[in-house]
Parts: sequence; C-alpha cells; structure tokens
Amino acid sequence: MHWILTGMLIVASLATAVYTGYLMRRLFTLEPGAPDVADAARDQDAPSQPAPTEPAPTEPVAAQPAAQE
Repeated sequence: MHWILTGMLIVASLATAVYTGYLMRRLFTLEPGAPDVADAARDQDAPSQPAPTEPAPTEPVAAQPAAQE
C-alpha cells in the first residue's frame, strides 16, 4: 500500500512543479502584441515646442486691488 501512496506523492509533486512553472511563465511574459515599456518610451516623439504655461502672479490674489468698474 505504501508504494501506491509514494507514487501518488510523486505525481502530486510533479503536478505542483509543472503548475508553478506555468504561473512563473505567465508572470514574466508579456501578452502578444503588447509593446515593451522601453520601446514605447524610445519611439515616442518629443514635443517640438514646450507646452504653454501661465506666468505665476507676482503678488497674492488677496493683496491685489479690486478692479474698478
């Protein structure tokens, strides 16, 4: 009887090792057609001009005089 249980233990161990390998492969491989992060950053076009920004106010808004209408 112990030979049957030993065989079942070996089969269970092999199945665990195969399933672990499958999960590791899924963890460390990309989906088909998914771009690599380094390739995407290298292929991205740099902007020709910097984005426009508003100049910072010289005084806080509360210190500026109210507009006269």
